[in-house]
Amino acid sequence: MAVRQDHGRAVVAAVRDWYLHGDVVDRARRLFFLVAIGSTLLTAAVAEVDTGAGRLVVLAAVVVLIASWTHGYLRAAARPRPDLFDAADAVALAAFVAAVADPPAVLGFLFWAVWFRSQYGSGRTALLRCVHHVAAVTVGAAVWWALPANTETSTVWGVAGAFPVVFLGLAVARRVHSAAARIVRDQRREAALSTLGAAVVGLVDRAEVVRAGMAAAREIAAATPGLRLALVRVRDGVGDADLRAGDWATPLTLARVPAEASGAAALPTDAALDAAAGTTGSWTSYASPVPDGQTWLVAGGDELAAEGLHAASLLNNGIALALNRCAAHAALTRRADTDSLTGLANRGAFRDAVDLALLDHERSDGEAGPFVLFVDLDDFKYVNDGFGHGAGDDVLTATADRLRATVGAAGLCARLGGDEFAVLLPSTTTDVAEALAQAVVDAVTVPVAVVTGVAEMAAEEVQVGCSVGVARCAGATGGVDEVVQRADVAMYSAKTGGGGVAVFGRRSAAAEAEAVLLRELAGATARGQIEVHYQPVVDLAEDAADVSCSGMEALVRWNHPERGLVGPQDFIARAERSGAIHEIGAHVLDQACRDAAAWTVAGRPLTVHVNVSVAQLADDRLLTVVRSCLRRSGLPPEQLVLEITESMVLEAPDALRRVHDLAATGVRIAVDDFGTGYASLTALRRLPVSLVKVDRSFVAGATSNPADLAIIEAVVQMAGRLGVEVVAEGVEEVAQAQLLAAAGAHHAQGFLYATPLPRAAFDEWLATRTPLHPRPVRRRTTAD
Repeated sequence: MAVRQDHGRAVVAAVRDWYLHGDVVDRARRLFFLVAIGSTLLTAAVAEVDTGAGRLVVLAAVVVLIASWTHGYLRAAARPRPDLFDAADAVALAAFVAAVADPPAVLGFLFWAVWFRSQYGSGRTALLRCVHHVAAVTVGAAVWWALPANTETSTVWGVAGAFPVVFLGLAVARRVHSAAARIVRDQRREAALSTLGAAVVGLVDRAEVVRAGMAAAREIAAATPGLRLALVRVRDGVGDADLRAGDWATPLTLARVPAEASGAAALPTDAALDAAAGTTGSWTSYASPVPDGQTWLVAGGDELAAEGLHAASLLNNGIALALNRCAAHAALTRRADTDSLTGLANRGAFRDAVDLALLDHERSDGEAGPFVLFVDLDDFKYVNDGFGHGAGDDVLTATADRLRATVGAAGLCARLGGDEFAVLLPSTTTDVAEALAQAVVDAVTVPVAVVTGVAEMAAEEVQVGCSVGVARCAGATGGVDEVVQRADVAMYSAKTGGGGVAVFGRRSAAAEAEAVLLRELAGATARGQIEVHYQPVVDLAEDAADVSCSGMEALVRWNHPERGLVGPQDFIARAERSGAIHEIGAHVLDQACRDAAAWTVAGRPLTVHVNVSVAQLADDRLLTVVRSCLRRSGLPPEQLVLEITESMVLEAPDALRRVHDLAATGVRIAVDDFGTGYASLTALRRLPVSLVKVDRSFVAGATSNPADLAIIEAVVQMAGRLGVEVVAEGVEEVAQAQLLAAAGAHHAQGFLYATPLPRAAFDEWLATRTPLHPRPVRRRTTAD
């Protein structure tokens, strides 16, 4: 018994699921079909039939009607108008009326048959089917009346009298069907738009957005009879719509589209649209503000409801929004991977490309492999110093253009920073790489026209050479760093040989020495060879002999076991290129904080200045290193001054954000070599600067060149208005100190007071000076 009950429940559940399947129109059609079949069977069961032949006719009529209506229900989409099945319906209805004893009995299912048939096709088709059915019943009634046994005319007129009700039922049924169909179309359009929104929310690829948009357009067109949609892209004044939705008769091409056309306005090419659609309609174009030219969504068609145009407008807005997001993502990606000055790939993008090239080479069996060319300009410093940074930018931009033209599609060109460039050749040989490197040298050495005057815009030609190192990536177990270091070593070998091209592995004495030096530098910190010396920063007074120390600058030295004490000018650039700068910089910062904290405990709370290199400022770990050094040493953050140059902020994409993050920890920011950069004033406006250090070149000329003194005075006045302290570098004469004090500079630093000293010697120097507590620190932000 339990098994039968479970089976019965399963059958009921299956029937319920079948009945509830689909939208409201499908369910209405299903209901009317079941009622029509049921009413037919019930009417046939209770109808009076006098003869055996009549019973056979009634049975045959019922079978034909049920078969026809089942076929019509199952193949609704394929039967939009009357056909042979409708003719069979007519014969069956006429036969049924003629065979029964009471013709009005046919009304028991005629009404529901008309309701059922009204759900398919247009209103005109439904009316034709109703007339068709009524005519068949009329013919059947006439045949019934003509038979000798049937003489009651009232029975026949009873059938005819019900026809107005049948037509009224048809009108009501069509109204119900139209309302249901409108609801379904609205739901389909809303679902298409919702699906589009969900599909494109995370997309950043333009082609995928267009595919999702056209899928939604096809669904909207299918849900809106008569609607035709096309995405028209205009190029050179001609519009092509290769993406279309709806029943277009032919491909759409719009000739002579106005260049200024925009907004939601009717296109002046209705004839072309009508021809492509195969019908006369009303057309509207919705401008899509996408960055790749003029693009419109064209909507229109015959007998088009307002809901269709509204859906087209929403569709256009959704596609345009998604495409703009794709364009914004592409722009951000380009900015993140591109050097802002030259448009070449930046250091990060180049490293990623080399990583990928190494991985691809490991998977391949070919002999040719990736090569890296390291390109360094010769004498570029003299361009900046002699003609200004604007001329230097012109040279860098011209070099980038020549690299692109020389390398072409053979490789990826990048600017690593400053005047250093690199080229990745994904798959080539040593001979080809060397030949291309020589072509780069030849291209770069061609003179460059630069602008050397602002007012007169004077132009002058400058010429720089370049040295190129060639390194094969295969066998570099250290990954990108080792590959770049190999190319750097080869470049240095070329530079020491007077410029040109050098290939890593063809060892010259200079290249071998450079390689040894880089290896030694990589382990110098771990071996305790990196030392910190201190040069005092003194408070300026009118009496040059009255010197009080307020701080010191931490200066790095490499105590090489064979070379002796090596200055930063001989190894910092190599450390930046090899990556050793991060370990060296962290050590210097940590030692400086520890020593400054010790002096503070001993009653000498001095500020300590530490230089930050461009490679450190480009590293996300710098903020963590600074916080860690302050925490371990216990040094108050306001006693630590980090010195940067404005060029660092311009070269490192995220440097401005990092400087603000550093300032937020409480440390002070100083701009070093102030006045030599072309963006010094911009640096003061954008950076949270507490100090500026006037470049030694102005200090050296202050006693003999009125222009240099005027610049110093202007810097002091401007800094004073901004609440920024001024430190003068390179003070070597008493006269210089007196001029600086008279100009209002706050601090000075230079050989007049002391050379950079080791910790012990600096302690002795301090013992002879008046203790001075740091002046109250005034915090400045970019809002000041």
